Amino acid sequence: MVRSGEESGKLDQTFLYLADYIDRSYELTAKARNALVYPGFIMFTFFAVMILMLTIVIPKIGSIIADSASSFHLSLKWCWALAISSRRMASSSSFHDNRADSSYIDSRRLRPAAWQ
Repeated sequence: MVRSGEESGKLDQTFLYLADYIDRSYELTAKARNALVYPGFIMFTFFAVMILMLTIVIPKIGSIIADSASSFHLSLKWCWALAISSRRMASSSSFHDNRADSSYIDSRRLRPAAWQ
């Protein structure tokens, strides 16, 4: 661009065009980056809440449900199994040993041992 500006004798106009192009490019990049901040925050918050729900809240509620001796809907059993398996994955990747947890899943029936 500089060489063509020198040859045509319009070097000052070429520099103005390049400066304008760089400014527009920077503004577009900044707008795109700022547009992705909020969705990124929402996705991070969503996954953090889901992990907390699956590892802490649902197993605690499940122990309350397990104490009642009634038959449960299949969707509740699947949610319970998902929560327990995610809790086991989280506890196996951490440094503490969670063997005192009595949330054993029967592989054939997908329900905790307390429901049997």
